[in-house]
Amino acid sequence: EDSDEWRLLKTNHESDDTKLGEILEDCDYLKVMLEVAVNGLYPRDSGNDDWRNRLGVDDKVDALDSDQRWFESVITDVDGDSVKVHFMGWNSKWDTWMRRTDATLDRLHTHTAAWRDLKKGDVLEVSNKAYTGSTNAQNNHWFHAQVLKVEKMPQGGKKALLSA
Repeated sequence: EDSDEWRLLKTNHESDDTKLGEILEDCDYLKVMLEVAVNGLYPRDSGNDDWRNRLGVDDKVDALDSDQRWFESVITDVDGDSVKVHFMGWNSKWDTWMRRTDATLDRLHTHTAAWRDLKKGDVLEVSNKAYTGSTNAQNNHWFHAQVLKVEKMPQGGKKALLSA
């Protein structure tokens, strides 16, 4: 049966009564989402805005700019109840401080599309700036590249091997 329905199976290290193999023995494949309780609290049970309190440097969010447009963004600095937001793809002169509680911040891909999900064979436009780090606009050149391989990184995210 092809279904996106999730089934909650609660267990703990003291009770080994539930075995996935026994429950799903007729399945061809299995998608598993593992959630670990910290101090007895599962992430799904925490407050809806608790994620805001945990925002830190390098966390990605959706952020609303001064023209009322949502952009995929990254937190670059934290100062108490405020976070500094960098709008990805924009010059750092547009970086903005926002309060954690502002409606101008939301979870990643709430208002923006996850358009960077790359797969083998995708064709991209890539700037040599990604490789050289040059900030000189005159030396910035774009070229087409094809994704040869995509790997998940241990700390999260993905890396792609490209052929130009």
